[in-house]
Amino acid sequence: MNLKDALEFLELPATASDSQVNIALLDKLRYFQKLMENAPNDFLRNLYSKNIEKIKGFMELIPHQTGPAHASIHDYQQTIRAPFSSNSDDETVDERALAFLIRHNEQQPVKTYPLYAGINMIGRTIKKGIYNSAIIDDDNYVSRVHAVIEIKNGKSLEAILSDTDISNGGKASKNGTYVNGNEKRLTKAYLLNENDTIQIGMTKLILRYNNGNIDKLIDEVEDSHYMKTVVINLF
Repeated sequence: MNLKDALEFLELPATASDSQVNIALLDKLRYFQKLMENAPNDFLRNLYSKNIEKIKGFMELIPHQTGPAHASIHDYQQTIRAPFSSNSDDETVDERALAFLIRHNEQQPVKTYPLYAGINMIGRTIKKGIYNSAIIDDDNYVSRVHAVIEIKNGKSLEAILSDTDISNGGKASKNGTYVNGNEKRLTKAYLLNENDTIQIGMTKLILRYNNGNIDKLIDEVEDSHYMKTVVINLF
């Protein structure tokens, strides 16, 4: 068992930061714990238990882990406050997540992406030096820089979604960004509401503001109805 095995198990690139790996491990831990709790038979329960033990073993390999191998999802809130994506040793990012994008796709486990004050880039690969990046590298329909969410923390919290040549630093995404199942792709800045569903490629993400209880937010998203998936016109 080594770091390479952990990255393959989590489907993360070799360039993933420790904080990205920690977050993904806790997402997986929570996913298999829930599956085991609801397993219909001993065979599946044993299978999920083995995956949980594998995840706990991987946790020992990652530096700066916020707990021992028996860490549970309740350690999530401490881990999530570490920088999510860092491509430079010379700069730091705002460590407090003001909001989250929570993946809510059929047949996929939950996955969370913290959003920080300022610009948050969403895409398959983000250029060096760009922070606050949500990397979606398991969706072939996601562009390298697909969309941007700007989090403004004034009198009230605002999340502004954009997918244009200006916001993306050159060109809009190839396959578009969609909100709440609307089949018309986004063409200008859009002020999001909490619980809005954003479709990036084939990935659906629900916006939730950080209320200090990530467990509750994830549970609420998992218990919600799936938003209609927009069929992308590839021709």
